Amino acid sequence: MTRLQLSGPNFHFETQAGQEAFVVGRLPECECVVSHTTVSRQHAEIFWRPAGWFVRDLDSKHGVLVNGIAVKMTKFKDGDELQLGEVVLNVKLIRESPISSARMKGVTEEELAEPPPQRPVIRVAGRGGNATTIMRNPPRP
Repeated sequence: MTRLQLSGPNFHFETQAGQEAFVVGRLPECECVVSHTTVSRQHAEIFWRPAGWFVRDLDSKHGVLVNGIAVKMTKFKDGDELQLGEVVLNVKLIRESPISSARMKGVTEEELAEPPPQRPVIRVAGRGGNATTIMRNPPRP
């Protein structure tokens, strides 16, 4: 799993890979609101694909720059600098192990461990078509 963090002066936004695409802009309806006059109402879209995190300019007035270069769409790298109008945000990509991702979701390490060995099931047919199920204990190591 990879989390995306955007941060700047008095600004912090974080989301998890696999979430829907989100819009960055001035409108209160945007999932990531950046209140600055040089940021368009719907400035950019940020989205996740198996190849990584991407940003796409939504035909904003002042454009989208990544590391000082104007882009229509590009893939983020950890440490990139995203500029929307005059607002500069730092991009941080945080790769997590399955255990740390699970902790965020409230799953314990025990739940991630291998399941206990299954006990063999033996079905014995009885009189009248009724079956009896016998579960044997697994061999001990």
